[in-house]
Amino acid sequence: MKSYFRVYFIISIFILAGVSQAHSQQRTINQTGTHSYVAGPTSMEIDLQGAEKECLNWSWAACLQAVFKFYGLELKQQQIVQRMFKGLPCNEPNSFQVMNGMMGWAPDSGKKFSTVYAQGGVWTNDKIIDALANRTPLIITLQTAPGKKQVYILISIYYTEDGGMKVPDKVVIMEPVADAQPFIVVPWDKYSSEKPEVFKFWITKKSISPKK
Repeated sequence: MKSYFRVYFIISIFILAGVSQAHSQQRTINQTGTHSYVAGPTSMEIDLQGAEKECLNWSWAACLQAVFKFYGLELKQQQIVQRMFKGLPCNEPNSFQVMNGMMGWAPDSGKKFSTVYAQGGVWTNDKIIDALANRTPLIITLQTAPGKKQVYILISIYYTEDGGMKVPDKVVIMEPVADAQPFIVVPWDKYSSEKPEVFKFWITKKSISPKK
């Protein structure tokens, strides 16, 4: 698995007609104290469901499902797994598969499609803050054990700013665990020690059907 990479690609997929672009048009930064801020969409805006009963290892698919739904795209976890693995195994993807697994068409009842862009790799602190301030939830992987990566959604970051320097303090991530609190507050030092990789997805609305 490539630990560090930066790839840009375009995925064309079906989505419901009338996807709102408001998410990317509003910045969300709130001041929490002297020189202290939090950036990111609120947790109430992210509809994170548990991994579907077919396979509890599909927590990564639940994360992707929630981020796409944030932009108005309705996909089942089985569709995401099928697109990534060409089947329905109880597998967890590596970083490369997270970036490239959704390439191609995914069916949607709206019979419309959008272009989905993605950017991945290891991001600077400022880029993470800026993305979250622009109300862009991020897919991340953290190394939770030697050789094991876990997928989460990064929804907000707390930081201080003084003299133009932004210094992260902690992040809030979401984990699709059934019957459990999905929000986890992680100190920045711990987050950084788990070799995070960050993946940003965003959508450009289209209104025509793809060629068959």
